[in-house]
Amino acid sequence: MKRQLGTAKQLLKKGIDVLSSKNDNYANQAREKLMIMLSEIDSSQNMSREQERQQMIDKEQDELDILFQPKRKW
Repeated sequence: MKRQLGTAKQLLKKGIDVLSSKNDNYANQAREKLMIMLSEIDSSQNMSREQERQQMIDKEQDELDILFQPKRKW
């Protein structure tokens, strides 16, 4: 199953927009629930981006360490 977070975010934002025109108890609760779900998706994406960025930095650092390591005499 693919993680289609972009589509989920679009649908959640659309649902929040639709519910923002309503002002009853049920609509307010549903809007709050959708906003919580949206914030969870955002935080999940931010964490995964940060992990990917850190992995790339580590990989670059490893490559540079290998490239510029002290030379060995034969």
